[in-house]
Amino acid sequence: MKALLTLLITVSMLAIASDPEPGLLDRLAAMVESSQEPAEEAEVEVIELFRSETTEELEAAFTDGYPPAWLEEVLSDTTIPEEDRYWLDCRMRAAIAQDLHLFHDEQDNPIRIEADWITHGEDYWRENFIVNPTTEDRTWDSPDMPSNMYGEPGMILNRFGDEVGTIALASTRIKLSRDASVGLMVSGGVQLLENPASHLPYACYFYMDGTFNEIEIPVLGMYQYDISMDGTLACFGCSSPARRPQDDQGLSYLSRAGENQFIELMLPCHYGMGPINPAVSPEGRYVAIPLREQGVGVYSDNFEKLVSLDEIITVHDLEYSPDGDFLCVSPHGYLLDSSTLEVIWDIPQEIPGASRYFRASSNGLCSVVWETTLRDMEDETENLQKIYWNQNLVHVSTGCPGEMGVSPNGIIVLQSSRSFLVFQEVRAEYAPFVFWMVREVR
Repeated sequence: MKALLTLLITVSMLAIASDPEPGLLDRLAAMVESSQEPAEEAEVEVIELFRSETTEELEAAFTDGYPPAWLEEVLSDTTIPEEDRYWLDCRMRAAIAQDLHLFHDEQDNPIRIEADWITHGEDYWRENFIVNPTTEDRTWDSPDMPSNMYGEPGMILNRFGDEVGTIALASTRIKLSRDASVGLMVSGGVQLLENPASHLPYACYFYMDGTFNEIEIPVLGMYQYDISMDGTLACFGCSSPARRPQDDQGLSYLSRAGENQFIELMLPCHYGMGPINPAVSPEGRYVAIPLREQGVGVYSDNFEKLVSLDEIITVHDLEYSPDGDFLCVSPHGYLLDSSTLEVIWDIPQEIPGASRYFRASSNGLCSVVWETTLRDMEDETENLQKIYWNQNLVHVSTGCPGEMGVSPNGIIVLQSSRSFLVFQEVRAEYAPFVFWMVREVR
């Protein structure tokens, strides 16, 4: 912008040089000089919006209905992008649905749900929920359920508590698309390689009418998986493949919803361990896969290799930004361009060996980081929650490591002690959480 302004002013000066208006050249020169001055960097403030340490605190916050005063104020603040306000509303409704089994309909009337547990189906927006009923109808390997699985059917509720579908198996391991039209898990029961009773695994797709479709995965093993937000593309990474003629090869499979076939990808193994925790971009455009000793590879939706980054040695967690433009790589802490794998930001590592898990906003402007550091030889650890804005550290607090969330434009940040490294774990103990707002102050 400054360069363009300088060019326009320079052209104007040349055009009037032969017959200048008195004082005009001096004013134009001053404009050029001012345009080249660095812009004053905005200050950033981090405001705590809401904190809940116990179930009782959370319950008390909603005794006067939904939304409480603080939330109503934020949701009506038009200076905050609408999608960030919507994300906050979804995440707040999700918290009370999962922890209190409490929903509020579109007229804000409370709805209590009797259930053994309730969990979100899709991780980012959390607009739909899988509900395990309180009945005792659990069965093993029923013909009405996926192969070699124990459980019972469940319900799918939207964020207002309306039943929008049924699901053949209520399981916290199921990942739903954003609209809940399709769900995904690996079925087949016990998959231990040395167990003679093991069964071949299946890619199991669930649908809202209570039906499901199992596609046999050719190789026995332990699988991690992910599905795109729109539900069109899924990826399965075999972390412990059975011994094959290619002993040094791992496996990943790509599957499209509704198609009974896979695309197979052979990848280098590391001490018998194949690729784990694959990540599918929200719109199903890219698939990111840890390559163990070879870093990270990004593939197209037909498993054509697009690019790889070999410098990253260990990868435990991959996560796309909400728009799919950025890829978060943990535990080292890289923010990458999702299409080129160019390193946009290498999170500063103040203490060597610290593990960082983080999430980033769609614009890459805001990142939230859990940092765990071994403090001494007695295995004492220090857990820090850090918020970065424009790659500058703006907030630090302490707490147990857990899941994190950043709204699309980075205005709202969620930090919770609920584990995010396992499949939507249902925990008996309460998981404290806090919402922060990050704002520039000029």
